[in-house]
Order: sequence, then structure tokens, then C-alpha cells
Amino acid sequence: MKTVRILLVLLAAAAAPTAGAQPAPAIRVVLLGTGGGPSANSARGGPSAWIEAGGERLFVDAGRNAVTRLGEAGLSPRDVTRVFLTHLHSDHVVGLPDLWLTGWWMFRAAPLEVRGPAGTRDLIENMRKTFAADLDLRTGPPERRDRTTAAVSGTDIEEGVVFDRNGVRVTAIRVDHGPVPTFGYRIDHAGRSVVFSGDDRKSDNLIAKSQNVDVLFHNVSGYTPEQLREEGRIGDGRRAATQLLASPEEAAAVFAGSRCKVAVVIHATPRATYEDRLRAGFTGRLEIPDDLTEVLVGEDVILKTVKR
Repeated sequence: MKTVRILLVLLAAAAAPTAGAQPAPAIRVVLLGTGGGPSANSARGGPSAWIEAGGERLFVDAGRNAVTRLGEAGLSPRDVTRVFLTHLHSDHVVGLPDLWLTGWWMFRAAPLEVRGPAGTRDLIENMRKTFAADLDLRTGPPERRDRTTAAVSGTDIEEGVVFDRNGVRVTAIRVDHGPVPTFGYRIDHAGRSVVFSGDDRKSDNLIAKSQNVDVLFHNVSGYTPEQLREEGRIGDGRRAATQLLASPEEAAAVFAGSRCKVAVVIHATPRATYEDRLRAGFTGRLEIPDDLTEVLVGEDVILKTVKR
């Protein structure tokens, strides 16, 4: 009997949670690209994020270096089958052909589905035509790849729920990117939520539909008055940016108005151009991540770097 009691104690100890162990997060986000704008920056890739929730794998935007960053994070483009585009500016979609074709070449098991604002369907149809030669060559000898899993579809969406499966709901939110049709996305699962703003200036609609979210990912663009007065093309570009993207004060107002648990800055100008102004208007928890930052959303929100 003593031996049996010892065995039961050992089995109970083995089954008990490890002290200090964190429960599995409801939502896991890997920020693959935290930069913004078409300019090349090896340190910060174009906007793109991998999301896991309820057994679903989702992708928001597909900027430059998205596939490279996936590999660095120990993830694979073959596991990406659902992409949500915030808008059709090049810095948010230029990595899409790579994501599509490399994932297919690495034996993606299902076709790729892409959802986004008006124009997404045409974008995908033209992408398919552009790479028709590659598909023909690789499905012929000697590779003989499976053409069915190279299928890709594009769907123009409207505001509202655009995906709902396995307890994971994705809601498209119309935001203010000047004249550019743009959606943010809210992802809900197991009582937790994250919102990606897309390129937003300061949308009351986004604030209203992001109330009390666990994490709000938002862009910020900081230029000094002197920079905005500069003449020529550089000054023109900066002044245009103020009509398309959130100033530090506007981003702070979005974070504060949403009452989010954690505010995360992405698609930003260099940190020194906006941080002080942003913190002056928002006193909550503010995170400024690099590429390959993992965001684990559960009872707590934990940020850590994915090892390259």
C-alpha cells in the first residue's frame, strides 16, 4: 500500500502545473514587419503579422520581407492560408506574391484566401496572370507540382464580420487613411481581443470598435514643425503623410479613447521623432517593438523577442 500511495503522489505531482508556468495564450501574434512606407529598411520589414488563435492561422498584410521574417521566426509560408489586407498600398502588399508562391512551392496544403478592401479581387487576378509562367513551368516536368494547391482567391469585403470559425472572429473596421479605402481588423477569441489599425489617422469608428481590447496595434508618424516646413519633394511627402497617418497626438488619442490594455506602435517613423509626444498624451502601457516581437495575449499580455 505504501508503494501505491507513493506512486499516486508522484503521478499527481507530474500532472500538476509547473510552478510559475503561464497558461497558453488565447491569441499569439508575431510581428514580422514593424516598418512602414515603401522605402527599404533591412532592420524593419514592411507591415505584416502572423496570428494564431483557436487553431486558426491568420496573416494581416504582406509587406516587404514577410517570407524571410517567417523563416527567421521558425514559421513557414506553407502554413499561411488566410490573408487580410488593410489596404492596397504597395508597402502592405508587395510581399504577397512571395508569400503565395513560396508557400505553394513548400507544399501548402490548401489554396490561399486573400480578403481586403475594394480592388483586392483585381489585385489577385492580376497577380495570378503575372506569375502564370511560373505556375506552368513548375507544374510541368520535371517538378510536376500540384496546381490545385497553387489556387489563390481575392475577395473584396465590406465592414463587419469577415471570418468566423473555431471561436475566432475577425471583424473589418473602416478607418481613416485619407482618401485610401482602408480597414483595421479586430480579432476576438476566448474572451481576448487584438486590433490592427491599418494605416489610420484618428478614426472615431476605430476607437468605438476597439473599446477595452487587450492590445491595439497602431501606426504613428512624427515630424517636427521644421521638417514639415521644408520645401521640395521631401517636405511635400511629409505634409502628405500628415493627411494619411496619425501624428503622435492623434495616436495617443486613439489609444486613450479605446481604453486598450496595451498600446503597441507599428508602422512608425524613428522612435525619437514621436515617443515623447506620444507618451505625453497616453499614460497607459505603451510598447514599441522591433521586428520578430511575439505578443502573447492571455490574462496578461507578454511581449518577447522570437529568436532568429
